[in-house]
Amino acid sequence: MQIDPDGLAAAGATMRSAADDFAGRVTAFQARLASIGPAFGEDDTGSLLGMAYEEASGFVFEVLVEAVEEIGFAGDDLTAMARSHQANEADTSDLFHSILGRLGG
Repeated sequence: MQIDPDGLAAAGATMRSAADDFAGRVTAFQARLASIGPAFGEDDTGSLLGMAYEEASGFVFEVLVEAVEEIGFAGDDLTAMARSHQANEADTSDLFHSILGRLGG
């Protein structure tokens, strides 16, 4: 099995960047929706619909933010895995060179 640490790190950075970009867009969308004001009117029915909308949309945005955070964390993990793999490869190479040196090679 062959691992491409640079490819892993690039994929991790891309995932983190996409998550950060999407999080920014979600925040901007939330702000835009909030600026509209009461979309269902201010009568009793509109107020009830507005409350239901607020609860539902709040839940949806909470789930979106959590999903985006997880994607970002996965990207960070991929980047860390790439660095770890590079360090392990360097340590293994150093170990084998040390053994070879001791054997007179």
